[in-house]
Amino acid sequence: TYTQGLLSYIPSGNTEAIPTLTEDEVDDFVRRITRFGNPNKRVLFCSRYVGMLLSQWAAGSQRITKTGASTKYGVHVNEYMTGVGCALDVVTAHALEGLPGSTAVGTWDGYAALVDMEDKQKVRFMGDEAKLATDVQFKDQDGVADAYLSDVGLDPGNYNKDGLITGVTA
Repeated sequence: TYTQGLLSYIPSGNTEAIPTLTEDEVDDFVRRITRFGNPNKRVLFCSRYVGMLLSQWAAGSQRITKTGASTKYGVHVNEYMTGVGCALDVVTAHALEGLPGSTAVGTWDGYAALVDMEDKQKVRFMGDEAKLATDVQFKDQDGVADAYLSDVGLDPGNYNKDGLITGVTA
């Protein structure tokens, strides 16, 4: 068995289509999802489009704190304080992008996943041990690069602590 990624285990009852993302819609969504687990902290993995919308309507307030090159999760993280008192670590996920070069909103551009990372500390190994793949550098790269490859995934834990926003277009 595989963990099949974040989108596969978030229950449909915790998924909400929000075409027009507003502060009130986000607050209501966060309030519903944070009934389980720690109600004060979550991570919001979102497309750059959703991240842009968040920062647009939070620009005039103190609701977004730019933490710079944070060491959290190995990526740049902004913290957004919701109206319901939950601090969201906002991480833009470049995997949630439309077609390259397109200015239109793509299928994944309107997605954001709200995740309780405190519940995701367990990593499941699937199948064999890690294997060393040699000579994996890009063809135009000088030097040699190797990488360890393995089948791993996060143990979803209590899936009721997570939620998904879909269909954001404005």
